[in-house]
Amino acid sequence: MALVPRTIALLCFCRTVSGSIIQRQRRRLNALESRVLAQDALLERLTERTADLERYAAKEFEVLHYNVLANHSGTNMLPWFCYGANVTKAEREEMHQRFYAPGPDGMKQERGKGWPRWAVGVLSPERIAAVEAYNDAYFRWENRCERLYQAVRSHHVGCREREPDIITLAECDCYDSFWRARLAQGGVDSTWRK
Repeated sequence: MALVPRTIALLCFCRTVSGSIIQRQRRRLNALESRVLAQDALLERLTERTADLERYAAKEFEVLHYNVLANHSGTNMLPWFCYGANVTKAEREEMHQRFYAPGPDGMKQERGKGWPRWAVGVLSPERIAAVEAYNDAYFRWENRCERLYQAVRSHHVGCREREPDIITLAECDCYDSFWRARLAQGGVDSTWRK
């Protein structure tokens, strides 16, 4: 019989402990429920604010960075170009070796390494003339400036043609003589920074 009161006392203790655990869990659940409701209200306000902003602001903007190739580099008469001569891989490698070969002082002898010296013996005179003709037709500034402008003002992103909102130009050494006026004609404000 002495066991019965102990068992009853133990059961009462367990009920009290489990009751307090359940109460704590309920309080915690109520607190979490309050936080979820507050976050739900905040999310609703942010969703409304985003909808308001989307009505008045552009959803995206386009940035284009384009290397327009400085005039001193804008030549077909470099070994990595040489368009118009159907240069093979082996010929290109040979022209690269000759182009980068140091002069007597260990440095490059002159800008462009003296075209067509490094190409003579690799390309025939007719092919050298083809490289020069391609240079005149496509690389001279007068012949490429408008093509560059068109490439900068509208470019392809996937299958869509886009007009960029922000344009940055690398190697832009003709800003004052071409880009400033041409961009202004197209309705683009521009600033040059070196």
